[in-house]
Amino acid sequence: MADLNSTGKEQSNKVLIKVAFVGMFACYLFAVFGVTLLNRSPGDTGLFRLMPFYSYIEAWYQYEDEDWRNLILNIFMLVPFGLLLPYLHKKFRNFAPTLLAGFLFIICIEATQFILKRGILETDDLINNTLGTVIGYAFFRLADYLHKRIQKEAVPLKPVLLYQLPLVITTIAFITIFSIHGLKELGNLSCHHITRAHPESVTCNTEFDSQSNMVYIYTVPEDSPRHTKGDITDPNTDLKDATPYKEVSIITEEEAYTRIAQGFFRFEPAYEPENIIVNDIFLSYEVDSKGFYQPIYILECHIDGEDTRLYTPAIR
Repeated sequence: MADLNSTGKEQSNKVLIKVAFVGMFACYLFAVFGVTLLNRSPGDTGLFRLMPFYSYIEAWYQYEDEDWRNLILNIFMLVPFGLLLPYLHKKFRNFAPTLLAGFLFIICIEATQFILKRGILETDDLINNTLGTVIGYAFFRLADYLHKRIQKEAVPLKPVLLYQLPLVITTIAFITIFSIHGLKELGNLSCHHITRAHPESVTCNTEFDSQSNMVYIYTVPEDSPRHTKGDITDPNTDLKDATPYKEVSIITEEEAYTRIAQGFFRFEPAYEPENIIVNDIFLSYEVDSKGFYQPIYILECHIDGEDTRLYTPAIR
């Protein structure tokens, strides 16, 4: 009779544990849909960025804390999925079914965002979220290993450690990125191109100086109201209080125009320009990610019927 009571209590505990995991997973799904869909307002149009690692290159040049935080959160958003799903059904204790379920879940979110115009359809989201699923599954394997060891079961450690490699590699990759930026003399410029455009035509209505010049890089005063990464400044007014840091050689106006003509400028991939007319060019400065004013060229352009500006770094 005692054995029957013990067995019944054990079964009851298993049911309660299963219910707890189902509840946690349901809360997790609700939170994900809330963050990715319900917490966003519809946009004017659905955007897409299919270039792999575009958001990482963008984060590198802009080097904003928010961009890096979003990338990391995008990875860890699917960690609970990979961790909890194997506890809900025994077939998800295998890696392949869990990975497939995570990928389909991600596709569902991305497609819904795109259709409802509540987000950008990005290849990077698929990469980051899939990586998060893998890391979550690795946590499950580690937890399962520890549980079995407590129960005195003999289980191999090597497969468990191999599943931790994605997390280790990801951690090393981010540490390397931040270390490289920290060791650089100058910061990054947000105006730097990420991918190459392919306009149908690029023409100009102005003449370009073909002589190379030397100009100064400036340090921005800490109390400057324009001490913000990505700010474009007028060298004739905003550099009065700036301190010269070092003199550098810059490309010519003609070389700057050639860059634009070859498609090396910053643009939104979903709206690649077709016809560009350059009306003027002049030298200005942008605050980089380390608080230096770096020289850039600004080109006043008429692009596909609208007046706008294109930018390119000027340091040779």
